[in-house]
Amino acid sequence: MILVNHGLRFRSITAKQPASAQAFAEGAECAALLKKRGWTHQAAARALGVSYEHLNRVLNGHRESASLLTKIKGLPVREMEVAQ
Repeated sequence: MILVNHGLRFRSITAKQPASAQAFAEGAECAALLKKRGWTHQAAARALGVSYEHLNRVLNGHRESASLLTKIKGLPVREMEVAQ
């Protein structure tokens, strides 16, 4: 249990565990792939049509989504935007 200070009061929260060891490993693999291909999590979420929060839950192994992991693996190398 973790105590979080919210001004004058404390609230206890419980650290969430990954859905499974496999979900955690697959999410970490896809997170590394996104980084290698030049994608931020926010840009990837927009391109994949999912919320940033959902993408992060999958990448951190807190939610399983085989279809989203497949879509992530299909993302191309991101073109870097050039400021003019």
